[in-house]
Amino acid sequence: MTQREVSVAIQGEVGSNHDLAASYYFGPRYEAGYCTTFDQVFAAVENGETDFGLAAAENTIVGPIVPTWDLLRRRAGVLVVGEAFLRINHALITLPGTSLHDIRTVLSHPAALGQCAEFLARELPDARLQPTHDTAASADMILQQGDRTVAAIAGPNNAERLGLEVLLGGIADDSENYTRFLALQRADQVPSDQPVGANKTSLLIERLNNAPDDNQPGALHGALGGFALHGVNLSMIQSRPTRDRVWRYGFYLDCEAGISEEGMQASLRDLRRVGAEWRSLGTYMAGQTYGD
Repeated sequence: MTQREVSVAIQGEVGSNHDLAASYYFGPRYEAGYCTTFDQVFAAVENGETDFGLAAAENTIVGPIVPTWDLLRRRAGVLVVGEAFLRINHALITLPGTSLHDIRTVLSHPAALGQCAEFLARELPDARLQPTHDTAASADMILQQGDRTVAAIAGPNNAERLGLEVLLGGIADDSENYTRFLALQRADQVPSDQPVGANKTSLLIERLNNAPDDNQPGALHGALGGFALHGVNLSMIQSRPTRDRVWRYGFYLDCEAGISEEGMQASLRDLRRVGAEWRSLGTYMAGQTYGD
């Protein structure tokens, strides 16, 4: 993205997938601000502690990374300014000389454990799965503990980094395993004009219309139909529970248009016409895929 040094809050540690994605997107001169949780990432951006943040938003195997989307709703002071797609390569990492039969415990981030669930059930059905806050940190734990009964699921780069062994590589349940990361910036630092080349916009619709109860037949179509009418493709629609209404949902949309484009503006006018409550989460250029 840039050659000037920028500070970037990421969830994870040195060698994590967030670290790899940030190095691709921001360039090798980025300065990482390592965080344990996604909430810390958003707080660092919103409080001005870092120039940017990077947070995983969805994965092709396990679907949306829920904390990121919930934080985009809660922290309106943070906007999406870009995205990157990273091919994820999970490996079973151990101390040198460990065999598959030695392993009794497997450490990794819950998302990685989920992405390798079939492998784990097939090859290590009796192993205890221990969630950690980060894949790379799991590999660090292997080195620290020095216990051959413990393995980690992490990127193979961590084995090289720590002098460990890749016992088995490519263990994800689907070889086409990609994660989408969102680049984040404090809202008051984002230019008010649409960025050059912006061709994607993320929206949050909190109410479909201004009726006392918007959970009626056709309400969703009434809110979203304008996008099709005006030629704006919706590449993602996901629902999340609202906190103020029981069994009611808000909707996150990825629209394949910059917010200033004519079709997008017409679609937004239609949202206003039906009385929908919505806000933009950011308009930006569609991302590249790295790691192939």
